[in-house]
Amino acid sequence: MTDKLEFLIAPRFWALVIGALSIYLKAKGYIGEAEMALIATITAGFITVRTIDRASEQVVK
Repeated sequence: MTDKLEFLIAPRFWALVIGALSIYLKAKGYIGEAEMALIATITAGFITVRTIDRASEQVVK
């Protein structure tokens, strides 16, 4: 895979897509506020934790 498309296999990218999709589904009325908040919180937490983990790995090197 080319370097330009490498981000497509990153779990954080897909977590971001899922979080954005939950906001879209809420706006369209397919899911409620509670479901959107649950999905967005889980995906945002995953992205945050993984980003901090990656940053700390870079500092340790």
